[in-house]
Amino acid sequence: MPKRVNWREIAVDVDAAEGEAVVARLKSFDID
Repeated sequence: MPKRVNWREIAVDVDAAEGEAVVARLKSFDID
C-alpha cells in the first residue's frame, strides 16, 4: 500500500480550489 499523504498539509501551499482540483485528479487514478 502507498504511504498515506496528508493532503491538508499539501493544500496549505496552494490555493484551496486548486488543491481540491489536484486531489480530485489524483482520486481519478485507481490505486491498489
